Amino acid sequence: YRRMCFVATVLSLGLSIALGSWILGEFRFCGKMKVSFTFDDGTKDHILYAAPILEKYGYRGIFCVIPEKIGSPGYMSWDDLKELAKRGHEIASHTFHHTNMLALAVSGDIETARSEIRDSKAAIEKSAGVSCKYLAFPYNKCNSYLFDLVRSENLIPLANIRMGIGSNPEESPVGVGER
Repeated sequence: YRRMCFVATVLSLGLSIALGSWILGEFRFCGKMKVSFTFDDGTKDHILYAAPILEKYGYRGIFCVIPEKIGSPGYMSWDDLKELAKRGHEIASHTFHHTNMLALAVSGDIETARSEIRDSKAAIEKSAGVSCKYLAFPYNKCNSYLFDLVRSENLIPLANIRMGIGSNPEESPVGVGER
């Protein structure tokens, strides 16, 4: 059985609540409710504000970073990521360039998609000195082929169920990335 935990994004900070698992196209709860806090893009406010708040209450987060942006103004540095990992947080991939992976897959540019996954994982592992286990899709654009591609690179794909806070009123209050 293939399992993929769904994550409900709450607030624009990217706080997430894991709701359950997807087993052969059927939603089932994972037993006990599991909570995960995910933060996309690797911005500096994550280490300055989000991580200390999580830690204050005994929680840890998954920080999904864009290696191309690490060290740029407004983004965390590699030392920041090492510090987060030292404090028990996970460092995850958000692809190397924050690329729309679904657009790559639809256009048939699978080698670029694979490179985005592989290069991001390698950069995180080399420069942050941690094992990179997860990948969050930019813009939450994904499909089953991309999930398989991510798994083939020894990563666990993450996908979000976006809640209505701050969402586009033209869209459904709950939108799920393509599967």
